[in-house]
Amino acid sequence: MNKIIFVFILTFIFSISLISKPKPNIGVVIYRYDDNFIYYVRKSIDDIAKSKANILIRNSQNSQAMQNDLVDMMLDKNVDALAVNLVNRNSSKYIIEQAKARNIPIVFFNREPLRGELGSYKNAWYIGGKPEDAGTMQGKIIANSLKKKPSYDKNKDGIIQYVMLQGDLEHNDTLYRSHFVTNYLINNGVKIKELDKEVAFWEKARANNITKKWLDEYGDKIEYIISNNDAMALGALMAIRDSGYNLGDPDKFIPIVGVDGLPDFVKEIKYGAAVGTVLQDPKEHATAIVEVLFNVANGIEPLENTKWVFDDGKSIRLPYKIITEENVSLAEDAYFKD
Repeated sequence: MNKIIFVFILTFIFSISLISKPKPNIGVVIYRYDDNFIYYVRKSIDDIAKSKANILIRNSQNSQAMQNDLVDMMLDKNVDALAVNLVNRNSSKYIIEQAKARNIPIVFFNREPLRGELGSYKNAWYIGGKPEDAGTMQGKIIANSLKKKPSYDKNKDGIIQYVMLQGDLEHNDTLYRSHFVTNYLINNGVKIKELDKEVAFWEKARANNITKKWLDEYGDKIEYIISNNDAMALGALMAIRDSGYNLGDPDKFIPIVGVDGLPDFVKEIKYGAAVGTVLQDPKEHATAIVEVLFNVANGIEPLENTKWVFDDGKSIRLPYKIITEENVSLAEDAYFKD
């Protein structure tokens, strides 16, 4: 009887200790709040983390100097773990050095630090997709769409004339997506010719203005618009619609391909106004970020009790998925409703 009472008391004390254990303090620094994809990641992080941690999320407003100050502020507050969505991947050294000096674990996401810098601190990791996969999948979408509709080669010359909207040339994803989409097409027998490419910094409005200029210069010579993300693809779609394209007339159609799976662009794919996109799931990103942060904030190995794996001991690579009108529900399920 005494043994039963003793076990009961120990169980009760252990339960109380679990209940009373304070939530860890987690800091998250975003490169800018108005990036469409990052908006959904941020909202998902907040939604997932708030029940298990005290979370502080701040906006760097696309300023590396401001981001450095925000990181310093959070480290001075002795957060138990820190997540950073870099403004400039070439500036990760300072942030890593500050976290390392205080022995605070840090998780980078979406913008990958330089490999040597990430490896300089044992408690630094990266979470994101492989940008070369996104470009390759865009290439597959284009090649498959051309097989289904050879009429996309308007002048029947066997060569696809395209324009490309690029994100930010200091962002790794821009360089890899741009290279691997064309690399896939060339390696799979699709002849291509670049009419033009311009940097629109991931922004819809910039892409809209650039596309209007292209329409004035190239008009019907444009046979595909390749965009490094969906926000810019939407800007391009708005511009070509203003010029009478993609409004239902099959003879006035310019195929557009993006990346992200944003709800507004997926709607356009669903109704035939765009060809496809490459989904990166914001909920999946947020879940991986929060689970790793929660573990390391509590002194646990980063992958313990998770489904994630490191591809090189330092990085979790989340898969991309091809989205066309046949499987738009995959993208619709990935993004929460506002």
